[in-house]
Amino acid sequence: GGFVSKVPIFDGVIDDRAGVLNADPKNEKFLSFEGGMTFRSQDRAVSFDASFYYTNWKDRTYNLFVRNLEGDNVDGLVNLLGLDARHMGIEFMAAYQPLDLIRLDAAASFGNWEYLNDVTGTYKPDEAGSDVETYEFYVEGLKVADAPQSQLAYAVSYFPTQDLYIRGQGRTYWNYYSEFDPFDRTQLSEKGIQTWSPPGFTVVDLHASYRLGDLFQVWQGGDLRLFANVYNLFDKLYIADAVDNSSFNDFDGDHDADDAEVFLGQPRFFNIGFEVKF
Repeated sequence: GGFVSKVPIFDGVIDDRAGVLNADPKNEKFLSFEGGMTFRSQDRAVSFDASFYYTNWKDRTYNLFVRNLEGDNVDGLVNLLGLDARHMGIEFMAAYQPLDLIRLDAAASFGNWEYLNDVTGTYKPDEAGSDVETYEFYVEGLKVADAPQSQLAYAVSYFPTQDLYIRGQGRTYWNYYSEFDPFDRTQLSEKGIQTWSPPGFTVVDLHASYRLGDLFQVWQGGDLRLFANVYNLFDKLYIADAVDNSSFNDFDGDHDADDAEVFLGQPRFFNIGFEVKF
């Protein structure tokens, strides 16, 4: 457990448009604790870890680059001061190797991350000579975006020889939320309406590595390893990130899929290479 008091980032202290100090800048504060347990079998064939965490993040300075469509379509910076957020959850990891040839791994994480308060913020247009505008942003209860709050990972590794391994790995994500558009949260009527949650998805990767060992030595004691990785093996089409009620794509403003600006995940791609150890 611990408590951290951290000076805010530059935009939380100085208004760089006017070159003056913001009124009463506050340190960001983190109250955090975590605990867990670890198990290892005597033959090391089974391992298990479980943990929980809780972090209360207060007086966060949060910046968002936006286009103000309510005004003159000028890009600018929204600066939220004093934003509180809570991150808590549980995590598990396990591994089982019944034979030298095969190993099974699994991990899971279940979180609950959300903003705790409404905040006052400013909009600073990029256009020279534009006035700085002040808004009240109703974001209390919104889920924190940018990462799935529920995740599973699972893998099967095969070791046909001492120098070769092949691993298939799956990753499943769900319970994640699109980023809020700050100008969509300036009306009290929007308070408490959750942002759109994109559909969950599963991605499978394939990894292989072969150590040449005695077959090829660059020098005495040298070692060469070849590797190949295929990511998104089945070329899954999925949404990796999104903005709720986007200024660019908002259709009817009711926080569902036809109002979201989405960013697709990478299609199938791969890399191959080698590693030389001295």
